[in-house]
Amino acid sequence: MLKRLSLFLAFCFLAPHSVAAHEAPKTSAEKMEYIEKYLQLFEIESSYIKTYSDEEVPAFRYAIKNTGRETLTKIEVLVYFLDKEGTPFFEENYFPVLVSDSGFNDSRPLKPNYTFRMESNKWMTEKSLGEEWGGEIDIEIVEIELSE
Repeated sequence: MLKRLSLFLAFCFLAPHSVAAHEAPKTSAEKMEYIEKYLQLFEIESSYIKTYSDEEVPAFRYAIKNTGRETLTKIEVLVYFLDKEGTPFFEENYFPVLVSDSGFNDSRPLKPNYTFRMESNKWMTEKSLGEEWGGEIDIEIVEIELSE
């Protein structure tokens, strides 16, 4: 009886910690590994769009899926705008996920198995591009922060 009680107590106190405990990525290298393994960029579109105030504006949209175990409070993407030959000529950083206490940002964290996706009629625009834009972009995730 005492042996069963000891085994039960050991299981109750040790098992949850060994199953649930894991080390979240902390170093830049660990975060880059998380990006490569668990964040998927997809539904990438780019085009000129007509807006209410401008005739045609360069625009793009994308989605990000978090297939890992971490909740992300910041995702920074770098968008490269390509000329007609497919060579980058301009780049800009964007923050699709940026949780802050300032009250100016209503972004939510990206939880495990959740997807950041822009609404079907919403686009990011970049008005500073000239005629050299060929209508295509390359995009990569360059930085993340995890919830505590």
